[in-house]
Amino acid sequence: MKQKWPKFNDVVIQFENFLLSQQWPIEIRWIQSGGIIYWRGRMYIREKSKKTENQNIYNLGAIRDLGIAFNGVYHDSDVTWAYISSPIDKNASERLLYPESFVKLSISEEPLDVILINNPLQWIILKLVGRKWGKAPGNKDN
Repeated sequence: MKQKWPKFNDVVIQFENFLLSQQWPIEIRWIQSGGIIYWRGRMYIREKSKKTENQNIYNLGAIRDLGIAFNGVYHDSDVTWAYISSPIDKNASERLLYPESFVKLSISEEPLDVILINNPLQWIILKLVGRKWGKAPGNKDN
């Protein structure tokens, strides 16, 4: 049975409140799909913010009705870097422990060293040598 998921902007407000309760900044920079690479113990984030892409991921997750997660992976003194994820099928939903009745909110409890990348050539090189980010170690869930 499909549930009615809350509106994207309402969940963003919930996520901001969650970030505030964890002493993380509430200004969010959205990470695009494939915008995180892990290499040599560091996380590299592509400095290219696309809220609309993350909103589309949220909408697709609501249509699939398999779960949705807002994930904060890094913050500095002013900004939280986050992305939205949704499993591709029921198996992934169960394996990755996505809740079926609400949006999962999480932050990395012990974020790795992060380097922000805005040079396209550097990003291409990192994609060749690094690996895409999976489940963040030390995630703190709400």
